[in-house]
Amino acid sequence: MQHDIRKLCFDILRAIEDIKTFTEGLEYEQYQQNRLVRLAVERDYEIIGEALKRMEIRFADDFATVANGRKIIDFRNLLAHGYDEIADEIVWAITKYDINVLESDIKQILGQ
Repeated sequence: MQHDIRKLCFDILRAIEDIKTFTEGLEYEQYQQNRLVRLAVERDYEIIGEALKRMEIRFADDFATVANGRKIIDFRNLLAHGYDEIADEIVWAITKYDINVLESDIKQILGQ
């Protein structure tokens, strides 16, 4: 496994860990009212999306094993370029229901 793919995976896992830490114990309403947490979570999703975009280009076979990889990149693009279209409930739902699948897929790439 090349060094580059490991760095991308570790960047994604670090961002996932941060998102989980930032949102631990919060209810949706608390998340929605806490601008600092929302901005931090959104930034980590931008990092995840950018890392996946690089993975798609450099390591297509590994990227193909990531469920919804293209959707995650599209989500990153929305966060980066469509800031006025971001729906907190969508970010929250991804955080609560989808992030564990991504974490599992990335750990599989690393062989963990």
